[in-house]
Amino acid sequence: MIKRGFLAYIKSLKKTEMPIKVVTICVFAFLLLTCGNSSLQSPIDQRSALVVLDSVITLGEVNVDSVAIINYYLVCQSPTPLVIKGVDSGCHCTVAGYPKKPIPQGDSANITLRFTPEKEMKGNIEKTVVVSTNAEKRFVVLKFRCTVK
Repeated sequence: MIKRGFLAYIKSLKKTEMPIKVVTICVFAFLLLTCGNSSLQSPIDQRSALVVLDSVITLGEVNVDSVAIINYYLVCQSPTPLVIKGVDSGCHCTVAGYPKKPIPQGDSANITLRFTPEKEMKGNIEKTVVVSTNAEKRFVVLKFRCTVK
């Protein structure tokens, strides 16, 4: 019945009105069918989701040849356990400690950085650390900022 009504409507249109109205109706029908039904959308990847509570940390002032400890807190929010494959700090002045065992859903863990500034590092510093995981977003960037005195 809907088909017959739609076809009758199309036949009743004047030739100049038809292309515009038909396109409008088709676009509207497509949007209704695809946007309103979540079962038609692609499935979500259920691999590990990593949430970092604060990915950028500001330390303030750090003295040369002292050690600053920076902690990043992580939470695994998926059914698949999170595996941290590695943490790359990019230089020997920043050393990372991280859990080697998988982190189950809902559990938290932390990555601890030991930053030892050297004499040539005086001034404002921003360090970037890259965490490699089994999560859908494979790499997570962590940063810290400080002023070396």
